[in-house]
Amino acid sequence: MLYDLVAIGGSGAQFAEAVVTAAGWGLCDLPRKLIIVDADQRYFAGEGGETGIQALWRDANTAREFLAGADEGAEGRSNQPEPPVFLPPYSGPVNAEAFDAIDLAGLNKAHPLLQTVLTQEEADHNIKDGLFGMAKIGGLLTSAANAAQEKNAHAYPESLITKLDGSHLVILAGSVAGGTGAGFLVPTLKSLFAKNPNRPIHVYTFLQI
Repeated sequence: MLYDLVAIGGSGAQFAEAVVTAAGWGLCDLPRKLIIVDADQRYFAGEGGETGIQALWRDANTAREFLAGADEGAEGRSNQPEPPVFLPPYSGPVNAEAFDAIDLAGLNKAHPLLQTVLTQEEADHNIKDGLFGMAKIGGLLTSAANAAQEKNAHAYPESLITKLDGSHLVILAGSVAGGTGAGFLVPTLKSLFAKNPNRPIHVYTFLQI
C-alpha cells in the first residue's frame, strides 16, 4: 500500500517506530515518505543506546529490498520508500525568532488571563528543552508559528506540505494529550486538507503512550 506517514511529537514518533519495526518483519509496507515532526531528535536518531527510527528504517528497507529482489517492476521502483526526515515544527528563521521571543514567565506576569491558563511550572518551563506533554505551551507555539507564516513561506506546516507530493494516502499520528502533538497535529491536518481536499487522510490520535 502506497502511503506517507507524518509522526508528530514523541507519541507519534513511537507510533512510527512500531510501523517501521512491523515493516521490517514483513507485516506491512514502509511508508513512501516518513516525516518525524518533533522538538528534538530523541526518537529519530536514538539516544542512550536505544535504536532510533533512522537505524530501524535502514534495517527494514534492507529486508524489503532483499524480499523484492528482481521482481520489483518500474512502478515499484518509482514508489520506493525514501529515508526518514526529521522536521522541527519551529524551524526556519522567523519561527525561530517567534519561538525565542516567547517568555512564558513574563507572559504569565504581564497578562492576568494567562495566570489562569498556565501553571507556575508551565510558565517557568524552558521551552527549548522540549514540550514534554505540555499541550497549552504547544498551542502557544502554534499561534506564534501561524503569526509568522505570512512573513516566512517556509514556516511550519508549509515546510511539511511541500514535502508531501502526490494524491495517495497520508497518515498523521500524534498524541492529543501531549505538547507537540496537541499543538501541531490539527494545524497540520487543516493545511493538508486545504492543499488537496480530495486526498485521503487518516489520523491516529492517542491520549497516552
